[in-house]
Amino acid sequence: GEGNLDIQYIMGIAQQTTTVYWHVPYTSGGTDPFLLWAMQVADTINPPLVHSISWGAVEQSMSEDTLIAFNTEALKLSIMGVTIVVATGDNGAAANANYCNLRSGSFDYGFWDGLPWFGRGYFPSYPASSPYVTAVGATMGPEKGNPEVACQSQLGGLITSGGGFSTYYPTPYWQEDAVVDYFNNLTTAQLPTSGFNPYGRGIPDVSLIGVNYQVFIQGQVGGVYGTSASAPVFAGMISLANAVRASQNKSSLGFINPTLYSAGNNPATKHLFTDITSGHNKCMVYGTTCCNSGFTATHGWDPVTGLGSITFPNLLSVFVNGTVSLPPSARPTIAPSRKPSNFPTPVPSRTPSLIPSTTPSVDPTLVPSVNPSELLSELPSENPIVTPTHPTQSPTFTPTVDPSAAPTALPFVTPSLEPSVNPTVHPSTQP
Repeated sequence: GEGNLDIQYIMGIAQQTTTVYWHVPYTSGGTDPFLLWAMQVADTINPPLVHSISWGAVEQSMSEDTLIAFNTEALKLSIMGVTIVVATGDNGAAANANYCNLRSGSFDYGFWDGLPWFGRGYFPSYPASSPYVTAVGATMGPEKGNPEVACQSQLGGLITSGGGFSTYYPTPYWQEDAVVDYFNNLTTAQLPTSGFNPYGRGIPDVSLIGVNYQVFIQGQVGGVYGTSASAPVFAGMISLANAVRASQNKSSLGFINPTLYSAGNNPATKHLFTDITSGHNKCMVYGTTCCNSGFTATHGWDPVTGLGSITFPNLLSVFVNGTVSLPPSARPTIAPSRKPSNFPTPVPSRTPSLIPSTTPSVDPTLVPSVNPSELLSELPSENPIVTPTHPTQSPTFTPTVDPSAAPTALPFVTPSLEPSVNPTVHPSTQP
């Protein structure tokens, strides 16, 4: 299931680098598993440098204490040079077919002048919503020779790329211009319905192809779709960039989000992304249900595919030869100073929102100085000494925390492809 998918693709992309399967047991009523994982990694001497998470929970179901604590631990990991990659989910902006008409107004946490945003059908995925992780969405099209668009179930993608705005975490400073430009680029017809927090941290940050992945389960080949395929592939790319940087005595990439957005805003480095301008995330997995709530892809960053899909040779060039982000501060705690001219009007309400239980939701100028093909030759030909690089962080807990980006199996795939509490791939020892 889920663990197999992550391990097979992160190891397939970042070959000859050390991979760890990090298992966090789930205890009902205990510490949030994502927080527990982050605490364990932060307490580890020389932890793996890239972590990929293909699980998640509806953000509104989490307590304020948990959201604060996770962000603190993720910030620690960023300063330690660790990159955290998280899938955004497979059920669009609503996260669940039953949530299209469920009130999604935010908690009153003291942000946004203490006013929650009132509306329905917007349920971002945690921990993808944390500003200290890199959230990955999904695209489709090139696998059939078509233009690349946002992955949408109703168009044959089986899953719909998750995305939206955090109810709790404010827009970080490095994303502020991208979010403002997004609203300004929309036509009146494209403006989303109310119910989301337009001052929240937007997800995803980037996207990758999310369809037609092949995995081996118990000796059989099956096809899977999902952002839980996109995320480990992107994590593998970051691991390869780290390996090349290490061979040049450079530090690990660590917190990459400011660099990503700086590159997306710089004409010299915009080639890092393929801008996805078609599609929306209003539909659920398998296309059985579509909501009024959701967002539309447009030029530049959007809450459907982020900055766009990644081109690996360009990523390698930017991250190896460009100037990477400085260690983050705790700055993303203030509301944006810019406000878009084309802006939805939310209706403030002091009425507490109906909170669902946790469920699946299936800086500097970076100018490349060398030809990316030259960098490809520097990839490790044998097991490098400089790793740890990237364990796949797909916890095997279940009851109340289910996969946010669980791989969506093709209709002919056997049930063994569904996520299970006990993935078939386990390390012989646990970190």
